[in-house]
Amino acid sequence: MQQHTIQCQSPAGSHAMMVREWGVGQTGPVVVCVHGLTRNSGDFQALAQALSADGMRVLAPDIVGRGNSDWLNDPQYYRIDQYCQDILAMVRQLHLGPVYWVGTSMGGLIAMSILGAFFKDLAEHGCSIERLVLNDVGAEIPHRALSRIADYVGESIEASSC
Repeated sequence: MQQHTIQCQSPAGSHAMMVREWGVGQTGPVVVCVHGLTRNSGDFQALAQALSADGMRVLAPDIVGRGNSDWLNDPQYYRIDQYCQDILAMVRQLHLGPVYWVGTSMGGLIAMSILGAFFKDLAEHGCSIERLVLNDVGAEIPHRALSRIADYVGESIEASSC
């Protein structure tokens, strides 16, 4: 496994996005695996090891504010459009062509947003999403489900000593 540092921009300044890569030098398909809201790229380790053993190159970014990636200077920019811009930076800096995409929850929303609003940007760099696997997300999310997510994400975390 190898790590890349992708330099990204937001209206609040620059930040780094860390990307794990398995199957460095493999000539098979490139698979991009993007985690959910409160998770990180480590979620895909077992899948990445299996796919790279089959000749695929697997990339799993830590979306900004998660895992080993930087935090943003201004929290208002933790939004899907910023995450899409960061993925486009990864596409440019790693010179990606066609990819397969595995998106869990928020990772699926990012893929759908790229295919909708950022499709031309992706194509300008010679990249396309050839296959799409969505996990724990759909094209429509009921308001009740979003409210439930907002409740648990917005909870304060208390630390205690053992």
